[in-house]
Amino acid sequence: MRGTAVRVLIGAMAVTSAVTLSGCVHTTAGQAHRAGGTNPTAVADLESYLLAPDRVDKIVGSQDIEVSDSATTLDDNQSNISDPECLGALYNAEQSVYDGTGWTGVADQVLADQVDDEDAEQGHWVQQSVVEFGSAQQAVDFFDRSVQKWTNCIGKDVTVNDADSEFVFSIEGIGIDGHMMSQTARQRDAGDWACQHALGAATNHIVEVMACSTDTDGQALRLATEIASKIK
Repeated sequence: MRGTAVRVLIGAMAVTSAVTLSGCVHTTAGQAHRAGGTNPTAVADLESYLLAPDRVDKIVGSQDIEVSDSATTLDDNQSNISDPECLGALYNAEQSVYDGTGWTGVADQVLADQVDDEDAEQGHWVQQSVVEFGSAQQAVDFFDRSVQKWTNCIGKDVTVNDADSEFVFSIEGIGIDGHMMSQTARQRDAGDWACQHALGAATNHIVEVMACSTDTDGQALRLATEIASKIK
């Protein structure tokens, strides 16, 4: 995400929205759309909530993770997924998921380890997003709808299309604590590779974090909780 992080045997690091951990991870992303007419002050305010790479390193156990892409509009990966009803469970900050919800702004970053082939198995991939709404109630309403949609996807195998390749993710159960939830999707035939997705409501904002690696134990949830704690 921008796209779902999937393990593939592909070469060098890519930039913009498709991020490759050499020999390990490829994100099946739509294009990251840059700001067009967005209020720069509002964008800066939202970006200030995102975690710095060194803080992400400490939480997920990565080394020298870097921002590889950023965007200030929602993305569109609906055509890349076999079950559009599970789009929001597998992707951050999607246009069709947020349509008609009252959102007013977004800040989104993708971060990835800069690893070589020998260290690819230890790679990490993170997407962190903050979406602003017109009111706190709209954010809570979005959270509640997301809980229902994610619940409906539990136990499903969802195919993600990446150019000429297909990857299948098995979606697991949900953990909910107040207005924060998390869910893990494991990639079939990819060893221990999995992505944890966390989503929470904080004042009039929605926080989304996707953290992918071979050890996803609570990483996205910890990242999202820390971001939410910065939003007053």
